[in-house]
This record gives sequence, structure tokens and C-alpha cells, in this order.
Amino acid sequence: MVRLIHPGVQHSLRLADQLFAEGLLKKLYTTLSFGKKSLAYSLFPAKLKSKLSNRVSGVVPDSLFKTYPLLEAKALWEYRSGGKSQDVYYKRNRRFQEKVIADFKESDHSPIIGFDTSSWLLADYAKAKSISFILDQSIADAVKKNRVYQQIQNQYPDWAEDLLQKRDLYLDVEKRELKLATKIVVASTFTKESLVEEGVDATKIVINPYGVDLEGFRPLDKPKKMKFIFLGTVNGRKGTPTLINAWKRAGLHEHAELHFVGPISTFVKNKLDCPGVTYLGRLNHEQIKKMLGTYHVLVFPSFFEGFGQVILEALAAGLYILATDRTAAPDIISGNLTAGQILEAGNEGEWASALVNCYNNISHINATISDRRALSGKFTWEAYGKRWADMIRSIDNNATEI
Repeated sequence: MVRLIHPGVQHSLRLADQLFAEGLLKKLYTTLSFGKKSLAYSLFPAKLKSKLSNRVSGVVPDSLFKTYPLLEAKALWEYRSGGKSQDVYYKRNRRFQEKVIADFKESDHSPIIGFDTSSWLLADYAKAKSISFILDQSIADAVKKNRVYQQIQNQYPDWAEDLLQKRDLYLDVEKRELKLATKIVVASTFTKESLVEEGVDATKIVINPYGVDLEGFRPLDKPKKMKFIFLGTVNGRKGTPTLINAWKRAGLHEHAELHFVGPISTFVKNKLDCPGVTYLGRLNHEQIKKMLGTYHVLVFPSFFEGFGQVILEALAAGLYILATDRTAAPDIISGNLTAGQILEAGNEGEWASALVNCYNNISHINATISDRRALSGKFTWEAYGKRWADMIRSIDNNATEI
């Protein structure tokens, strides 16, 4: 059995659910998450339950949770008080690891699963105890990310404020995690290649793509007017400046709509002021499930990703995909012309042409919804969990309790 340790959310609860189903989850350490049947969660009003939906496990019992909610509350307060996100969450992650390690039993030698940016002390601990340490690397290499940020700044100098590069301290702890990991699990070929470029041993890396909630994300009735949607943090890394400029070049504002959904800074929000573009706010997962299927096309022009979960969610909802080769799109839709198109990051002309092409082929996009839905069905969370289970069981005798 394994100990799963993550101070935030991301896809960790999905992994926890699957490991529990496989009989492999010993303990889930986190800051603020709940079991769906927990007393605390049952007392929440419906509105709060919806807001916290991504922090709820469907199957893991309360007895397997170990939470540190005050750490999350303190980090949130510091961030909202003006703290820089890198500094705030580095401190949270360090203190989280210290508390988790202090709660470990000396006799427990079960493997540890940690996540990038929050596992360097766990990696040190595992090394000292000769315990298997599996690193879930959720995004491509941080050193390469800094170089990409510089490239974006060169192309879009007026977006420099939105592109904060990582300090050497934070790069060093991530390098330590990668070096000490027994295995490194990534979700896309792009992430693996970025790690190998920076000297990580390719034989340690396992590609395991995420799954999608096929029940929650479904095609819905679509309007006659074509609607494009961007989902995710609205910032420079996600390709927002490329998309805005491409939209202006495409000249579709009288015939189509482009909607943005996700967290956004005031700096970026001021740059979305152009015809045909609407910012809908930051919606929770349940809200997105209820509206995503009404759109025709997902636009995902990211310069740098680990996967891009929205690609699978959009496919499940029947949307056509426009995404870059710096996401999981090549792993999911490459060669499938009915599913979408893979475009070059930062190439405004190519993106403008793709937007126009979608508009001109709206009837074909509507006619092939079921094909995209079927493609998403190949990516289930159950299959994701089974691949994890097979890997854990293959890591010598440390994959079970000693």
C-alpha cells in the first residue's frame, strides 16, 4: 500500500479514488479535502458544496484522510494580502511536508507518492529510509518553463508583468525531487521530453494520461451562432495574447463569440477588451459541466503545459479542439481530423486561419460530435488508476507494507 501526499488538489483526489479502488491506498495526506460521506461535508450548504466540488473524494473514507486545513487557510490569507504566489506556496509546501513527515510512523516503509513542487523533503526522507518515492510530475520541466517565459516576453513584451520566472531556490528543490525519485509519472509526451532535455533519466519516466468524467461532461444543445471557449487560467503562459491577436485578425466578432472562463488578474482582464470577446468569470467544476457542451470549439493556445485536462473534458462534451503541440493534444488527437487540430504556439496567423476554418465548417463540426465523444471514452479514470496500480506493484517489495 502507498501513502499519497499532496498539499493542494489538481488530480490527486482522482488518483486517491483509483488507488483506493485498487486496494493500494494506505493514507491520503492533504490540506483541505473531504470524503463525500464525511460529517463535515454533509453539513455544508449546497452552494459551498458546489464551490468545493474539486476537493471531494467520492470513495475514500474519512479514516484514510489526514488533513492540515490551517496551512491552506494561512496560505490563502497571505496570498490575498499581497504575497507572491511562488513565495506563499513554497512556504506552505515546506511546512506541509514537515508536518506530514512528523506524523509518519518510524516503522512504516510503504512507498510515498508526492507531487512536483511539494515533495523535496519527502524525497529526502524516502532516500534516508530506503523507501520508494514516486513523483507525479504535473507539468513540464521548470527550467524549460523559464526559457519559454523568456520567449513569450520577447514576443509579447507588454505581457512581461504576467510572466514571473521561478527563482533558483525553487528550481533547485524541483531538481532534487526529480533526482531522488524512484519513478516519475507524467501525463504527456511533451512533459517527458522536457524532462529528458534537462538530463532526467528517461528510463525512470512513465507516461500515464489522465482520465475524464464521462458522466459529468456531455454534449448539450448548441446555438446557431458559433461559440469558442477558452478554459483555464487566463494568462500569458496559456497563450492568451496569441489568441486575442488571432481573434482580431480573424474578424469573426460579428459572426461568432469567444468566451474566457478561469482565474484572471486585473492586468490580463484589461487586455480582453475587444469586440466579440466575453470574460465569464471563474466558474467551479460543476458549473463548467453544465455549460461546456453548449460550445462548438475549445481553444487552448498554451505555450507550456503538463497535460491540459480541459482537452479531454471538451472532447467528452463534443467540442472540436484547437490546441498547441505543447500540451497533450498530440497524444490525444494527432491524426484525427474530426477531433481537432494541433497548432504552433505563438503563431497568430495559423491560429487566425484555424478560427476562420472552424467558422466555415460549423456544420461538419456539429455532425461529428459523437466521434469526439467516442474518442474521449478511451481515456477513463479507471484505466488511469489501473496503470498506476500496475506500476506500483512492479516496484519491488516496497510496493507493499514492510
